[in-house]
Amino acid sequence: MSVSSTARGALAAPKLEVVVSDLPDEVLVCLKGEAGYLEAEVLSAALRPLSARRPQLVTFELSELCLISSLALGILVNYHRTTVRNGGQVRFRGHHPNIRDVIEQTKLLMLLG
Repeated sequence: MSVSSTARGALAAPKLEVVVSDLPDEVLVCLKGEAGYLEAEVLSAALRPLSARRPQLVTFELSELCLISSLALGILVNYHRTTVRNGGQVRFRGHHPNIRDVIEQTKLLMLLG
């Protein structure tokens, strides 16, 4: 499944692409582009069906994500919290340097690191 944002206008290129892939032992969620506040709903919409499925292991690949808003970061934190509460595990990998800086500055390194 792939979801793209066109929140910035009909002619604008998508700023966020969310690709969800079912692998044998996990679900891989690749975030590509920018997760600004206008794209937060795209992220949320992509994660809703995943939350309903309650997979045991979800890995977020962030190497192609170059910007994240506090709203999008909150969506990831809430997804992590809900998944762990339901007995699942969430991993984050491949942080772009800009994203790593935001995670460190917000003191979320233990959670999203």
